[in-house]
Amino acid sequence: MSKKLLVKYITEKFRTDTGAGSLVAITGHLITDIRIARDKQPVKEKLPYLGVMVFQSIPLIGSDVTHAQKSRIYAKGYAVSELVAVDIADRVEVLLKPEKSGAVTSYYDFSGTDVSIRDTRWKSTSLPDYDDKLSVWHVLVEFDITWIA
Repeated sequence: MSKKLLVKYITEKFRTDTGAGSLVAITGHLITDIRIARDKQPVKEKLPYLGVMVFQSIPLIGSDVTHAQKSRIYAKGYAVSELVAVDIADRVEVLLKPEKSGAVTSYYDFSGTDVSIRDTRWKSTSLPDYDDKLSVWHVLVEFDITWIA
């Protein structure tokens, strides 16, 4: 099961968040200026940026072997401004927190043709952190995904 594939579907889904206050609006993401993608060292000229990476992934094994994985995902909002980095993280958190409707709880679904998401759960959002060497603020959002590829 490819973690690269999982990151691809997560970033593609985040790129569909458009409109006022959306990830696309906050980061300035365009097809010609990618600002929501796989996590990498930030470059000031390409900020703000939302980087996504699979921190850890383990297979779920019960009485029978399954193809399900549980992965801890890191979504990092990078910006020159602390407020913008916080805005990115806040928006990711809003998307990931479940909406409750009666007895039904929904989750943010990153599923695609090759990946089926079974569950998404927000875990934590860090305080803003400043990198002196790069002169960049970042905020980390951690969430877990149960998925099958």
